Amino acid sequence: MARRVANGAGLNRVGSRIRATLDHAVDTAIRRNRIVRRDDFLSIPGAQVVARDRSGFPQARKINLISKGEIIEAVKIVVKRSYGIDRPEASAAAAKLLGFGSVTQRIRAEVDTAISYAVANKELVNGGGHLTLPN
Repeated sequence: MARRVANGAGLNRVGSRIRATLDHAVDTAIRRNRIVRRDDFLSIPGAQVVARDRSGFPQARKINLISKGEIIEAVKIVVKRSYGIDRPEASAAAAKLLGFGSVTQRIRAEVDTAISYAVANKELVNGGGHLTLPN
């Protein structure tokens, strides 16, 4: 997280003081319920997750820089638009929705992990490899 913030501020390096200051700011914001941490990502409590197209931002098109929640949201959009879709096609279509022109094995694996998480949490229904939204 520190590297992404520093890059956004035009800094090339993240020293120990910058990292400590950012860590302190994040910890304070979490304690005050201004932000929440989910895995390696920070978000505003109650904020709606939006699937964003990164095709115009090549530096942001790394699957590990996209939260599981945003990947799941992209899959839900694909499933809703198609009134249900087979799992492999859902992975590819969601990746394209997020701005990935070609779907590598790593991207497919990340999207598939997010799909498994969404199925386990009843955000998606997997009926014999066919994904639908819950009723």
